[in-house]
Amino acid sequence: MYLHSFSHFRALAIVLVVAGHSYGLAGWKVDSLPEQVLASLITGATGLFVFISGFFFHFVFYKRFEYRAFMRKKFNAVLLPYLALSTLGIVFYVYLLGQPPYEDQFYTDKPGLWNEHLRPIWLYYWYGAAAFPYWYIPFIMLTFLMAPLHKRFIESSLPYQVAIVAGLALLAMLIHRPLYNLSNLQAALYFTPFYLLGICASLYAEPLRRYFYGREWTLLAAAVFFALLEAVLFQRYGNTHKLPWMPAAPDLMVPQKIALCLFFFVWLRRFDDVPNAALNQVAGMSFAIFFLHPWVLDFTGMALRSQQIYFSQGWLLPLAVLWVTALSMALALLCKRLLGQHSLRFIGW
Repeated sequence: MYLHSFSHFRALAIVLVVAGHSYGLAGWKVDSLPEQVLASLITGATGLFVFISGFFFHFVFYKRFEYRAFMRKKFNAVLLPYLALSTLGIVFYVYLLGQPPYEDQFYTDKPGLWNEHLRPIWLYYWYGAAAFPYWYIPFIMLTFLMAPLHKRFIESSLPYQVAIVAGLALLAMLIHRPLYNLSNLQAALYFTPFYLLGICASLYAEPLRRYFYGREWTLLAAAVFFALLEAVLFQRYGNTHKLPWMPAAPDLMVPQKIALCLFFFVWLRRFDDVPNAALNQVAGMSFAIFFLHPWVLDFTGMALRSQQIYFSQGWLLPLAVLWVTALSMALALLCKRLLGQHSLRFIGW
């Protein structure tokens, strides 16, 4: 059965990911409390993406699960395009522009081939640091590698599942996201409760839908409440990053995004039988949009700066998102036309 609601969900998630990365392009200065709450709700859509991935692990792969086939599919559609575009990023940013990302973290004053080239290049691949959103790929590949554990989770009892998800969500609130996004293990620990919650959403889809149907707005209200609480209590919004053992106030983005995941899951289920060609296209190209949108953002920013054009209006954010998403899709279509079926290994579509 094809779930149109999850096409809508995936399209929404990738658009929110692009939006969270487009604040600088639009020049949105998040100052007022309402702006902080809105920015917090938009930021961190990775949790939605991981939730969807967990849902489909059970809905699509579990019944006929075969580890090698599962990993082969992820290798071709996720890891290979990551390696190809990371290589392009290393060549372009490090060796052509001479502007190495994370220079302070990856480079030392020590001379030699290892310190000046081999070690930084390895770290770019290991941490997904060649382009700013690519940190997602090493951690999600680590998540995919843990599929046998996720299979055991599916086959366990409901009280055990609830305890695991709740415990990992509490742990995520304490450890926060990795500092500079440079820890695959910490990222995997942080996002695993979203993945397992997605699995549970597939396992218990009908009970969840029946319980929350007509009450899903309470989930949205909970998400807004946690965003407001973070802004008022801790004077911050959006993602927080730190070393896992460093003490800090709890990361309220975790319960906020869990509430949003459940809200969209329940609310969009009413559109299971309502196809939408535009949203289906965006959803189908979501990985290509993910891989290509940082390039669109960077080159758009370079072009604007070369003409000394700077925006400083928050209302431009929807236009920035539309531009980045549309151009990323156009580039993906061009790659598809040039590479045919091989484009899957280069752009994930």
